[in-house]
Amino acid sequence: MFYQYRQLTPEEREQIVQLRRERGYPLHAPPHPYRDAGTFLITGANYEHKPIMDNPLRRTEFELQLLDVLRGIQVRNEDHFYRALNYVHVNPVKHGYVRDPYDWLWTSLENYRTNLGRDWLRENWKLHPPGDFGKGWDD
Repeated sequence: MFYQYRQLTPEEREQIVQLRRERGYPLHAPPHPYRDAGTFLITGANYEHKPIMDNPLRRTEFELQLLDVLRGIQVRNEDHFYRALNYVHVNPVKHGYVRDPYDWLWTSLENYRTNLGRDWLRENWKLHPPGDFGKGWDD
């Protein structure tokens, strides 16, 4: 559903927000109906879709800077991956958004529970607790 949000009436805006709530979509992002395993393209848009990356040299510069930054923070091993995963799953509780991580609508936790089970999640938590993972990120 493509629309120009600023051109909508307040009533139309409220209808869209209500529909997104009912479907469990994030209120600030497009719906993501594909939840199965696979390869996905992640995209982003800037304010009013201004063409700030229309110059090939700018895109190349951005790509090089991004890859340089990612080199220092890519997942290092299986333990690091699962500690990060557990951190992401508990983060909404840590910040007080929900009391139970399963209550957070935008989590992959439910997918892991459905596909691998609660016992797998509990064992994974014991083997790879997040500890102080993410400490200082919110400073």
